[in-house]
Parts: sequence; structure tokens; C-alpha cells
Amino acid sequence: PWLAGAIATIAMAPAVRSQATPRVPPGDRVYVDIDHLAAAGLIDTIAVDARPLSTREVVRLLTEARRNINRNAGARAWAEAVIASDLALYAHEARAIDEARVETAYLRSPYRRIPPDSNGAIDATINPLVSYRGGRPIADGTTTTLETMHSAVLGRYLALSLNPRYSIQVNRSGGDNEQFRIQSGGANLLFGNLAIDVGREYAVFSQAPTGGLLLSENAPPLDMIRLSTDRPATLPWFLRYLGPLQAAVLVADLGTFHQTHAHSKLVGYHIEAHPHRLFEFGVEVIDEMGGNGAPPARFADRVA
Repeated sequence: PWLAGAIATIAMAPAVRSQATPRVPPGDRVYVDIDHLAAAGLIDTIAVDARPLSTREVVRLLTEARRNINRNAGARAWAEAVIASDLALYAHEARAIDEARVETAYLRSPYRRIPPDSNGAIDATINPLVSYRGGRPIADGTTTTLETMHSAVLGRYLALSLNPRYSIQVNRSGGDNEQFRIQSGGANLLFGNLAIDVGREYAVFSQAPTGGLLLSENAPPLDMIRLSTDRPATLPWFLRYLGPLQAAVLVADLGTFHQTHAHSKLVGYHIEAHPHRLFEFGVEVIDEMGGNGAPPARFADRVA
């Protein structure tokens, strides 16, 4: 309840006229650029613990860096070109086809299972060469992929996105596999500063560029419902001393693949504060619960 209250309070904080926009996938180059601009001191208010960001927030960060460009003379030469290039990509109306990509990869590295020990076993495989690809599978052999990005903005409050992916895998050990899946996609609703995401979306919790111990860019997108603040906002009264706050809570269905209890739910929340532009602190938690055949629990127990 306290987290829902925090999100509602932050979302009701005064904000500029809202416009719903799609999320920018966490693997996009713009996040590296934004981190460099922030490290150069050109961005004062940035939340780095929870991504992906909305296109609206990406444009705000780039615009703030451009406004502060004279703050760091040494960075100006490269920063101006980077900001202009990124704004040309993201400061536009959504298009029917935002991006199309064809990729062919050859991998000579067999996948390895995590060895069991006295604590038990983990149903997963290891292959560091193909990590941090948003869960996009690559065969031990040849993988050819066609992937496109689409988005549409329907009025002020609703933005849609779709990222289909078609791949053909030819394994070195023999056999091939043809696959079509929706890599990500869904609806983003924005009311003031309150964003509601419904669909298959990425979720990254951590200060590291690719994620951390809880949710990272190594995992595929999750079928989820997420409530979050679209951008950091300052609370009224004495709470303003906490600085701009950002918060998010999500509930995701983990499906049936590699699940002890099919359709178990992943519940996570994150809240962070920025009392100074050089300091950030926050809390994040994830918990897996429920699913087919799982021990029963009251709704109040799950909330607790």
C-alpha cells in the first residue's frame, strides 16, 4: 500500500502536459549516450536504477543536456553531435516502421547447463558469448534473423509498440528450427506522470548498464502490467528534501517454460530518490509466487 501511495503521490505532482510515448528498448545505443552525458555533468535529474525509459523521457534528458552544453567546455565537441543525432531519431512522431534489422550470426560455442550442488539445481543454461541480448536466442551454429520495430501514438494518452522477430536456426549438431515470436510490444498509457504499461515489456532494475542481480538486460521481456512514474518528480512539503523520486511496481506472468509452477507471477517494485544530482539511493524487491499447483495463499499474504 505504501508503494502504491508513493506512486500515486508522485504521479499527481505538477508536471508539463503529458503525451504518451512508447518505451525505448534498454539495448538501444541512446542509453550509453545518456550515461556519458550525465557523467559529463550535463544532466541534473536522471533515474538510472529502473529502465527502459519512455521516448518522452529520453527526449527530456537529451534536451536538458543540450541546454547545459556550456557547462562542460571539454565535452561540448562530442556532446553536441551526439545530442543532435539522438534527437533526430527520437524527437519525432511515431512511424509505422521505426526500424528493420537483418542479422546473421555464427556461433561455435555449445550451451552448458548449470551444474547441481548440495543446494540443489537450477534449470538454466550458460553461454556468456550470447548474453545481454534481451533473451534473443542464438543457436550453436547459424542464426539468421529479421526483426522490425513499429509504433503508433493514438491521442495524448495512448501509445502502442510492436517488435516482431523471425529467425531460422541451423545447429552444428544437426537439425534446424524456424521461429516467429513477438519480442516485445504492448500499450503505454500516460495520465499526467503516471505510466501504465500492459503487454510484453522489458524490465531492468540496477545501476549497472546491463542490469544487476534482480532484473537485467540478459532476460527476455516479461508479459506484465506495470505502474510507474514516467519521469522523476518532487513531492510537496518536507518530502521535497528527498529530491526528485521515481517509482515502479510490476506484476508479470512467467509462462510455462522452465517453470516449476506454470504461470507463476513475478512481482517487483522499485523506488529511488535523488536528494543531490551526484547522489541517488533506492530500494528494489522482486518475489516469485503462485502458479498452477503452488501452495495457496490469501491475497493479504501475497501483498505482505
